[in-house]
Amino acid sequence: MRPAAAALGLALLLAGAPAAAQAPAGAATALTAELAAAKTAVKAKDWAAAEAALQRAEKAAMAASAPVSPAELGSIWMIRGVIFRAQADPKGRYNDQWRQALVVDNSLPWDESLIADGDAFSLFEALRVEVRGRAKAPVGLPEAVGAAKAFVDGQRVKAGDSALSGVHLAQVTCPDACTYGAWTTLQPPPSWLQLCPGGVDTAAAPAEDDDEFEGMGPVFGVQGGGGAAKACPAPAVAATTAPPLGKAARGGTAKADPPDRSGTGGGGGGKGPVILMASGGALVLGAVGLNFGLAAPAWQAIEDARATPADLTRAEADQLSRSFNVARGLTLGVGVAGLGLGATGLSLQLSERTSLSPTLSPGGAGLRGRF
Repeated sequence: MRPAAAALGLALLLAGAPAAAQAPAGAATALTAELAAAKTAVKAKDWAAAEAALQRAEKAAMAASAPVSPAELGSIWMIRGVIFRAQADPKGRYNDQWRQALVVDNSLPWDESLIADGDAFSLFEALRVEVRGRAKAPVGLPEAVGAAKAFVDGQRVKAGDSALSGVHLAQVTCPDACTYGAWTTLQPPPSWLQLCPGGVDTAAAPAEDDDEFEGMGPVFGVQGGGGAAKACPAPAVAATTAPPLGKAARGGTAKADPPDRSGTGGGGGGKGPVILMASGGALVLGAVGLNFGLAAPAWQAIEDARATPADLTRAEADQLSRSFNVARGLTLGVGVAGLGLGATGLSLQLSERTSLSPTLSPGGAGLRGRF
């Protein structure tokens, strides 16, 4: 009996696994296809076709039937940034596109297949660090959402949560298991529950937290390709593309992003560390000048006096000692201050510019970064 029961359990598990795998597969099929089309167009240097595919991808993301992954959303702006960079955009708009990609998914890996540019990779990694310090905006989700689930860029959110300032995809999985989305800057937050055409009973029991093992077990009944897809009511908001960077979503007023403190429009760190290092270097050079201009002559005067001590009075000896001590103290003070400023600037520069990211290749795994 035990072998028979085990065999039956294994058969049920295997029978359910394909259905479980098929259930979420269509959620982002259109988005995945448009991203692939955009990448193909970029590699063919067909910039117009690539941009058209990205706009279709934005609409597909908003109309997706399940929460969209942050990596796919971030890829929209990464690819758009590659388009600007490959065309040597004089306005440097690829900076803002890559910032936005990293707002959506700060762990987004660099796609080396799209652009073989070491400087672009270094800039992307510097922007990754910069974006982490960006101001946040509240998602504005109400406390009572009933059995609905809310997502920002594919990540489950709850009342009181916030997200980095920028453009985001807000999605709600309604109590009927249908998902609806809208692009937003979160300033002001979207009307979350109005995204559900049938409304939301806020008095209903809240939806359970996501199960990390969800989808791994057997699924019974007709799902996936075994039956007709569930018909969801028409969305309350028609699918649109994301609002342009720096502008508000419909009905909202966007706050400007923090000013670029690089002074070059690049976004790879601020002027502060460079100024500190330059000031420190200047002080160290000043200390060298003081050493040769004051301290060394004062010491030489003491040595000359020691050679003929009979010609020196006590007052003159004390004066020589005071002159040397003042010159030495001034030299050491300026030198130490210069070294301190230089070390501080270097430390800040490294903290902004140094980054590591995991890489995978046919030859194995490793780390890639910028130092």
